[in-house]
Formats: sequence, C-alpha cells, structure tokens
Amino acid sequence: MVVLYNAGSWKDVILTWTGSPMQNIWPTLLAWAVFVVACFFLLEVNHTTFGTEGHCMLGGTMSTLLIFRANAAYARFWKGRTLVTKFFTNMRDLMCYAFLYVKGGESTQSWRDGDYTTLVPEDENDLKAHICSCCPTVSAEALVFLEDSIGAVALSATMKQPLMFRSAKKNALNN
Repeated sequence: MVVLYNAGSWKDVILTWTGSPMQNIWPTLLAWAVFVVACFFLLEVNHTTFGTEGHCMLGGTMSTLLIFRANAAYARFWKGRTLVTKFFTNMRDLMCYAFLYVKGGESTQSWRDGDYTTLVPEDENDLKAHICSCCPTVSAEALVFLEDSIGAVALSATMKQPLMFRSAKKNALNN
C-alpha cells in the first residue's frame, strides 16, 4: 500500500486520513485504547499496584534492543562496504589485466616507445629490491613471477598489480 500525503506542512502529514495506514488499523487501535482505559480504572478502583520497578525493566530492555539493532546495522554496513570494495577492486584488476593485452592507439604506441626507466624495473632483481623497499612487509620470497604470452609479469603477493619488464615491453611492441 502506498501512503499518499502532502509534505507541505507537518500538520498535513499528521492529520492525513486518505491513503494512510490508519484506515486499516483504527478498529484495533480503538479496541486497545478501550482496554487500556478499562485497566486503568480497574486498578484505580481497587487501589492495586504492580510494583514500582516497571520503569527500570523497560529502560534496560529498550537499551538492550537498541544495542542489538545498532550492532546488526553496523555488521550490515561493513558487509556491504566490503562487497563494494571487492567489486571495484576486482573491476580494477580486470581492467589492468585487459590493458596488458590491448595494443592501443597512436598516442599509446608513442607512449610505449618512450623511456620506461623510471616506471618499470630493468630486471627481476630491481623489481624485488623496489617492492621490498616500498613495502617492508613483502619479502622477496612472496613475489610470484608468471610467464604469459606477452612476457614476464610480476605480481606482488599483497598489491596484486601487474608490472611489465622492459623485455615484455619490447615483445609486446613487436607483436
């Protein structure tokens, strides 16, 4: 059911009858109100009390329920954030790997013909030294080298970003 209301004024929102859920629940609400008023008068006539600790139980119960609700919302938030992060990380990795195989246009070809000395290590030892100096937590043994159709591609165990060697660049340009 769609709630129809005009949000021009807060009074209009509160006093709206057409399209509101009140049309469906008013008999139940009226019966509950009559029951509560009857219980109140019955307790007043008999001078009966149910104790003075009711407000403490209500406060503790509400606090517990609010904490559970906040924890559940926090867990859902982190699950969603993790899924979105993994999605975009996988998309980035997919595009990085796809660009290894794409030849590109004239500007890409001219860029590839340029000097790579500052961007790409000369050989495996330079790459290991570079990664180990940038990321102290990555040891040289953690590097995995793959041989594919383009050439040598180095993958860091933690970064998972491909780096092409100079020889791979020349092989890619010749193909």
